[in-house]
Amino acid sequence: LILRIYLLRILGLGLLASTLGCGLGWLAQQGLAALLAGYFFNMALPPPSFMPILAGFATGLITLLGFALPPILRIHTVSPLRVLRHDLGATPPTVWQMVGVASLAMALLMFWQAGETKLALFMIGGTFLSLLVLTGAAYVLVQSLRIFRQQGGVTWRFGLANLGRRANATTTQLSAFGLGIMALLLLAVVRVDLLETWQDSLPEGVPNHFIINIQEKDAPALEAKLSDAVSSGMYPMAVGRFIAINDQAVLAENYSSNSAKRFAQRTFNLSSAMHLPADNRIVAGRFWENGDKGQLSVEAGFAKEMGINLGDILHFRIASEDVSAKVTSLRSVQWDSFQVNFFILASPDVMQDLAKTFVTSFYLPPQSDLIISMVREFPSITVINVEALLVQVRKIM
Repeated sequence: LILRIYLLRILGLGLLASTLGCGLGWLAQQGLAALLAGYFFNMALPPPSFMPILAGFATGLITLLGFALPPILRIHTVSPLRVLRHDLGATPPTVWQMVGVASLAMALLMFWQAGETKLALFMIGGTFLSLLVLTGAAYVLVQSLRIFRQQGGVTWRFGLANLGRRANATTTQLSAFGLGIMALLLLAVVRVDLLETWQDSLPEGVPNHFIINIQEKDAPALEAKLSDAVSSGMYPMAVGRFIAINDQAVLAENYSSNSAKRFAQRTFNLSSAMHLPADNRIVAGRFWENGDKGQLSVEAGFAKEMGINLGDILHFRIASEDVSAKVTSLRSVQWDSFQVNFFILASPDVMQDLAKTFVTSFYLPPQSDLIISMVREFPSITVINVEALLVQVRKIM
């Protein structure tokens, strides 16, 4: 009965703490979304799904039970005499029992959060080695305090003597503090280092500017102005709704995954190209050649999400016009190339009579005044400076 009471109390505490934590996390997300909206975009983010809340609850409960179960399960070994006589002290759980259950809980969380066995094993091994080094350093530090026990005032000597008498507890506390501080410092270094490492891995001359909202009449003149820059070329872009695959309407309720539901509800940027872009690769089917008409090339991941296969007829509604074409190829896309890429490309004839704007990306060296002259000459365009966005990301991080 007593064991059941304490277990219920622990579970109640865990549920309360997890509820508060998930609530604070939701508020933090709303605040971060509002902050980012001022920096990067002017649109509403989709609401958070229920899965992160479940993950938060599970993480909190597993952590709590991993550290709280060992002493609770030993309640039945406590004699009534120890309850009546406090001077006898409680029966502590064995060190190995405490460490074993807590380590098992942490390992379970690492495997779950990492999502990959190899990565989880690296994390567990790294944590174990770090803890081993910290424990050794803490033990040496505690033992070396004997040298200073006879120096200083009474308070100083009493404090050092107390640390020496509780050498095991002091070593454990120092190791725990060291591991926590190391994790915080690691996050502080990695958050910026990841961004800088990724930037250093980009090839020289990768596009650092995008231009959108290029009017069709301005596209030739703007392309000529960019002749000296490293440009990815002009791509037409028409915004519309993806309405059907063959005779099956594209509706969010027809899909189970959240990403497919979002794809079914959002507008699409349809583009065309004479030739396969350099950072795209055909994985199924055949890309069109000169003279081929009414064909589509779909990004393979998007096709898998939406259930699109070779030979399917896709239907779009662009402005007041309905457009249909056949899927003749699936392709992989290198999304981190900073080139202009699309989920769906059409053969040029499909977009010939559609209302469209153009988009391009290009590399511009620092201190160039080309952007200023372009904006003056073509006031309708929108220039996106990728390097300026990365500066804002660093400030937020």
